[in-house]
Amino acid sequence: MFPVSVREQREAGKVVKRMDQIPRPGDALPRLRLRSLDGKNLDSWSLRQRRALLILQVRSGAPGASLLTALADCAQELDWLEVSVWVLSREGLEPGLRLPAGWQASVDSVNFAVPDLAALLADRYGVVYAAWTGPDASAADIVQTVRLMSAECPECGGRLWQDLPAP
Repeated sequence: MFPVSVREQREAGKVVKRMDQIPRPGDALPRLRLRSLDGKNLDSWSLRQRRALLILQVRSGAPGASLLTALADCAQELDWLEVSVWVLSREGLEPGLRLPAGWQASVDSVNFAVPDLAALLADRYGVVYAAWTGPDASAADIVQTVRLMSAECPECGGRLWQDLPAP
């Protein structure tokens, strides 16, 4: 990945309320400010240069809920690879669905005009690394892509060569 230009950084600083299209890999992730279900203010820029960001969009009746459940099984590895997970849902989370510790959920979500978006991964520098749509999204593919992104990052890839901490 190449650093984004100053112009792209300035454009990325604008707070987005509506995303009309899925950002492509290499695009700067627009600044997202949301309120979590527990009242915390979430700001995508607060993660810059510290953690990558995985955004999961969950809609009732869509494959997102099963994707969320499958990714929850990998929560420890995602945290170890320094990935923050935000779950966006207009309808709220399904009753009984529990998020792993550290994951944030918001119903005050960005209005994604692209209904098929299931997941979006941005690196720690705010650059979109990958996006998954509809039924093409699988937990195994997302976790493998996170591993690849971490391996490509000279500042954060060293963790891949260490053993995952014991539970």
